[in-house]
Amino acid sequence: MSKKKKDRVSELYVEVDECTLNIRKENERHAAAMKKLQEKRDETLKEYKQIKKKGGK
Repeated sequence: MSKKKKDRVSELYVEVDECTLNIRKENERHAAAMKKLQEKRDETLKEYKQIKKKGGK
């Protein structure tokens, strides 16, 4: 492989690696957001069931 091609391959490898890291970060952030939403949903559902149990409408 010519030096030019080797350099380009190296650049592309670094770019792919950076993209992979960014994807992981986004996935972690998304997972954290989903967890918060699920916790909020669970709290709301729990409160709803408690009120319903006491004869509320």
